[in-house]
Amino acid sequence: MKEKVLKFVLNYVQIYLFGGLSSLFLLIYLVITDSYFRNMDFKLEGFKVKIEEYLLLTFNIPIIIMLIFSIILIIKGGSKISKLIIFLSSLFGIITFIAVDNTIKKALFYPENILLGLIVTFIAYGVLFFIIFKQEIKMVMYQR
Repeated sequence: MKEKVLKFVLNYVQIYLFGGLSSLFLLIYLVITDSYFRNMDFKLEGFKVKIEEYLLLTFNIPIIIMLIFSIILIIKGGSKISKLIIFLSSLFGIITFIAVDNTIKKALFYPENILLGLIVTFIAYGVLFFIIFKQEIKMVMYQR
């Protein structure tokens, strides 16, 4: 039972971080390629024009990528119980991404230098993702 709970938590965090990484990567792309996002002032006049691009690259595409990643994990999962755990934790990870990712990103931005804040957050998410990934691999090796 303990291993199943640990697997659920690790997969949940991994899915959330994967979505956060993809969203941050695409937001960094927006900041580098578009001067409006470099300033990140979100004034109503300019944001009405840019909101579709912003939501596509920081919300819609990351959710699609998370779903694909979840499906791959479910296919690779061994038993039916393992696949169910992966499905449920992936679902909760995606819901968490939808609910809190934007708030977390806004809290971690440096207003003086948006790109620096994004890169620092991206690195932090990446390090956490790979720590979780390595821990999950150790857990799978330990079970064999």
